[in-house]
Amino acid sequence: MKKIEKKFPNCHFELNKQLNKLNFWKKETELPPSGLLWLKIIGKFFGLLRVSSKVKKVFREQAQNWTNEPNDMALWTNNWLEGKFGVKHNIQSRISDGHSDHFIDDIALEDKLLRTNEKLNDKKIIEEKYEKEKRQIIREGILSGFQILIIADIRDEIKENKTLAKKVPECFKVFYEGGYWTAAFLFQAFTDPPSNLKK
Repeated sequence: MKKIEKKFPNCHFELNKQLNKLNFWKKETELPPSGLLWLKIIGKFFGLLRVSSKVKKVFREQAQNWTNEPNDMALWTNNWLEGKFGVKHNIQSRISDGHSDHFIDDIALEDKLLRTNEKLNDKKIIEEKYEKEKRQIIREGILSGFQILIIADIRDEIKENKTLAKKVPECFKVFYEGGYWTAAFLFQAFTDPPSNLKK
């Protein structure tokens, strides 16, 4: 947590607030190795959120041009995880029959697309997407009880800059349900900075 606090103070503040609200430190009085790894992964994702909001080519430009969106997103996720975690990262079917997932050791990472036709509430977009996907996410997290949800926001209103992009500290949310901890991250495929939003 100290590394997160030093490198990403605003995200650390929000993360700590969410963990405290969910009584994380009381429920997890002694973190297992998977819990420590989960926090480390969260820190890495804060870095990715920040750089992807500043540098178009990291995520936004690619997502704007995805043609086979599920495969393109899986490849994007795979490439980034390989670069950050190397041999710790693997992609294979471990829980669901025939469904390949990303894993870092025993931490499951699910990547999901967010499209316009889902008609989710923009103010609660992460919460509503989690609710939609949580059965699969929790099922995949059975090995450790800690998991990550990666959401690629490719809604038309984001891609066409018709809605305001969220600030980086608003692009993640921690959930706790039935003994499972999920950290969800929202990557937005906007092209222009929020100050250029169309009226």
